[in-house]
Amino acid sequence: METTMKKESNTYDVIVIGAGAAGLNSYSFLHQTGLTVLLVEKNEKNIGGDCLHNGCIPSKALIHLAKSGFTGDLAEAIHQKQSAIATHESLDFFKEQGWDICIGEAHFVDRGTIEVDGRTYRAKKIIVATGSKPRMLTVSGTPTFPIYSNETIFGIQQAPKNFVVVGGGPIGVEIAQAYSKLGSHVSIITTDGQLLPRERIEVGEYIEKIFAKNGITVYKEASIAEAHLTTLTLTTGVTLTCDALLVAIGRVVDIRSLMPEKAGIVIDEQGRPKVDRCLRSTNHNIYFSGDAVGSYQFTHVTERHTAIILQNLFGFFKKAVSYRDIGWVTFTDPEIASCGISHDEYLAHRDIYKEYVLPFTEDDRAITDEYTDSMIWIYTHGEYIVGATIIMPGAGEVMQSILYAISNSIKIRDLFSTLHPYPTKSRILKSIFALHQKERFTKTAKSVLRVLFKVFS
Repeated sequence: METTMKKESNTYDVIVIGAGAAGLNSYSFLHQTGLTVLLVEKNEKNIGGDCLHNGCIPSKALIHLAKSGFTGDLAEAIHQKQSAIATHESLDFFKEQGWDICIGEAHFVDRGTIEVDGRTYRAKKIIVATGSKPRMLTVSGTPTFPIYSNETIFGIQQAPKNFVVVGGGPIGVEIAQAYSKLGSHVSIITTDGQLLPRERIEVGEYIEKIFAKNGITVYKEASIAEAHLTTLTLTTGVTLTCDALLVAIGRVVDIRSLMPEKAGIVIDEQGRPKVDRCLRSTNHNIYFSGDAVGSYQFTHVTERHTAIILQNLFGFFKKAVSYRDIGWVTFTDPEIASCGISHDEYLAHRDIYKEYVLPFTEDDRAITDEYTDSMIWIYTHGEYIVGATIIMPGAGEVMQSILYAISNSIKIRDLFSTLHPYPTKSRILKSIFALHQKERFTKTAKSVLRVLFKVFS
């Protein structure tokens, strides 16, 4: 009797693999429905995911400490902020909520069964939310300096004297600027021709000028040839002194350790799963969510994935994921926020899209707060916004109105008529919307208004 009960207890409605943001969001909702759900996490210390432990939270804590002129133990100060959040993202907390959690490394046994530490678990549906890992770099030679990734960089107690960052993407530039403000002499090495290569060229040029003022040196189209003790030699022949090195050259998704072939999941040469627009693998009973999908690797994108997967679990008609209203923010000083179509997409389809550009030179708030060198670009398709990029203090917050408009298909004329309290930073949106509206104010429209004035006045 006991054996039978034990066997039944290993069968669930849904199994969720991974206790990061994607896995926790999915499990939380499914648990509330009353379905039987198992959450599997490889390491108890990873509960809460990369964002809590190695990404968004510690990096924003570091940036805040740098801005405030902090001089104490960086690692301890960051850990305190993480701990405050982790009180609601821990094994004990979730078990108190009645969650069924298994700690151990999972792999597939067949199309609906996984094995964890020799014990098998079966479910009708499985959600894989195993995240991604930092792409690493091998440094040739005899380096004596520590080499960090985003998984280890936040354990540094004091800012190193000479800090080198390999990679000019969001993680690299954010941490580089933070350590510069903390007193490090910072150098950035990137193989690309600009910083933030996914942004338009003007953004990279702008940030490079800011970094020059910060004392940060940028070496573009370069890489490390070799290292000797604390000296780096670049492929361009430049030599640098390095006391600590951060590798920030992107992230990789590799699910081969899950033995996906046993579940009928097709993967590519890098180990990434083949996923359709409904977030299903080639085994339609197994979904992928979050970074494991291999698309936009942002914590807020996991919210979209979770919503899509849950709708598809409970609905006959499957819903496809859309990224048209996805935004992202690089938390440099000033911030950079982007959303929607890219500049390259605009250039490729100028027959259907229009671009509007506005510097902040005449914006009242920018004048008082001294950020008149900021810029905003928006892309439109007829009466609708389809993309934008903003460089300014608080750009991430200002972008929310545009994201809401894209998500809800709100016309620009309706956005323009919205009152923004004066002199808030978001009033810059009204100014750039005015450029679009001005084009609609044709000679014909003016003539009609003159006629109406004469008739009704």
